[in-house]
Amino acid sequence: MRQYLGIIASALAALFLNACQTNVYYPHELDHFETLAAPSTVLLIYGVAHNNLNSAIQNNINTLIGESSPFAGQLPPPGSDQVVLSFCNFSKGDRNWQQETPTHLIRYSLFEGKVRRDTVMTVEAGHKAVDPEVMKEVLEYVRNKYKADRYGLIMSSHGSGWLPAGYVQSEEYARHMRFHEFGESGIGTSSLAPVRRIRALGGPATKTFGSEYYGIWTDSYKDIDVYETSIPRLAGALGSGWDFIVFDACFMGAVEVAYELRHCTRVLCVSAAEVIDRGFNYGTMSGLVFRRDLHPEDICSSFYNLYKGQSGGSQTATIACVKTAGLDGLAETCKELISKYRTELDAADPNAIQLYSRGGSKWFYDLQDIFNHIGISQQDSLRLQSSLDACISYKAATPKILDEITVRHFCGLSMFLPAINDNVLSGYYRQLAWNKYVNLVEE
Repeated sequence: MRQYLGIIASALAALFLNACQTNVYYPHELDHFETLAAPSTVLLIYGVAHNNLNSAIQNNINTLIGESSPFAGQLPPPGSDQVVLSFCNFSKGDRNWQQETPTHLIRYSLFEGKVRRDTVMTVEAGHKAVDPEVMKEVLEYVRNKYKADRYGLIMSSHGSGWLPAGYVQSEEYARHMRFHEFGESGIGTSSLAPVRRIRALGGPATKTFGSEYYGIWTDSYKDIDVYETSIPRLAGALGSGWDFIVFDACFMGAVEVAYELRHCTRVLCVSAAEVIDRGFNYGTMSGLVFRRDLHPEDICSSFYNLYKGQSGGSQTATIACVKTAGLDGLAETCKELISKYRTELDAADPNAIQLYSRGGSKWFYDLQDIFNHIGISQQDSLRLQSSLDACISYKAATPKILDEITVRHFCGLSMFLPAINDNVLSGYYRQLAWNKYVNLVEE
């Protein structure tokens, strides 16, 4: 799917990487730029790109700053009260994950009609961008260095919603891929059994969040170490005070993820299903973010509009703008409904409910359709709708996902359905803040 994007982006990769690793310094202009007391808006792209999305993420940044599209005029000039940054640990190529390199926090501006890059921070080789400690250090540095009225964050990489590390496609993948998770007690090799997961290394190039690959590429993906982080640790690394966080990533539109991150940001822009490697609409991103009357809903609608006019498998998008202030109310409603309709939930037929994951994977179901299917009362249905309306300020979905899944109902958020009876997932799910409150998977 959209494989030609990697070919186009690869042509830009060498130039981009070389430029990123060089500190370009313009006297006086930079001094004024760096010491500005109160920028109005800071936008940071945080990419975990040491994987097969290397070229796609590079291309997205090039599009944002105007080097692969006609949008350079929207990049702020030196001395502006707008700040554009990226922190992306690019690999040497989409299939070259052997060598670790330093990662640079880059500030972009438009100077005399040309894009300039200033290296404002460097993290030494060997430190992984997916490591919550590295993430926390970089994000705190940005927040401390650039005191702003508004902070926006774009997170782009591999991952899988709330699923644990090591939840892989097949036993064959598990044999050749060593999964490690940054969990509550630090990093360690995952002991999960080899069970199914949407493939990260094969098939259509899609995005989820939080995987770094290290090792030697072969046709069977042998000797690959994969590093991921748990959603609770991600929440700790993100901290609080973000005005909006965009997850250019698959399956992050899960209520479990949103609830875990509810104190991190005012707004989440997330997809309940897969996101192909082209990702969000970076051609319009800076024009939207730096408007004085920014509405995160416009970022979501721009993403949807990018794909709704496509054809075939390229016409694929689910997107929601989630106001995190409404998540506690949604949790309260779901807690009461889960308790009231426990018997019906246990007997639910997963095949009759809107699903967002492909390939026989039964993890991401439409939250509202779960309750619709089990036959809750009209009064309860209206209450659930009201709670969702308090959370979701924008939602949209194309008729199909990757030309495989028909979207007949879309409330904006997915939820796990315990009826699938998976002991591995159930044990992991009990640790999530959402489940601790709503008790979907009983203790």
